[in-house]
Amino acid sequence: MRKELIIFLLFGCLALLACGQQVEEAPPAPSGYDWSAYEKIILSDDLLEVSGIAFAPGRYDTLYAQQDEEGAIFRVGLPSGKYKRIDFGNAGDYEDIAILADTLLLLESDGSFYGFRLDSVTGKKSKPFGYFEKILPKGEYEGLFADALTGSYYALCKSCKGDKKVSRQPSTGYSGTTTL
Repeated sequence: MRKELIIFLLFGCLALLACGQQVEEAPPAPSGYDWSAYEKIILSDDLLEVSGIAFAPGRYDTLYAQQDEEGAIFRVGLPSGKYKRIDFGNAGDYEDIAILADTLLLLESDGSFYGFRLDSVTGKKSKPFGYFEKILPKGEYEGLFADALTGSYYALCKSCKGDKKVSRQPSTGYSGTTTL
């Protein structure tokens, strides 16, 4: 009987402690953004393996996304979620896209790029205006960003030769401007 009483009191104390837990609040929102004002858009299963998204400058009614394993770019209308699939190549390891002015750049994990004019990414198929094979140093690349203020692209390496020398060392990144 004494053992059951101790167990009961122990569980009671744990239950009271659990009730006293505070709910974690959301971090402060960036200027001009309200965390509670969002719209949920259900996308098709075709977009399950998307690994990069971008908006054309000044155009927030269309989201561009690329499929991680297939040579496909998607134009997604917002807020409807309706999309067009645009095939451009073979299966691969496509990591991210970025848009600067009228040019969409698509990054492959090996540091290669495909270049597209936005007005050519419309039909069922599109042909890139350029393929720039392994122009970054050897490594496995993961992210791409286009900076409209400087006209530069930035690529982030997930696994590059110099990154493994020191633990917790920042990842390598590369930047460059383009006149594509």
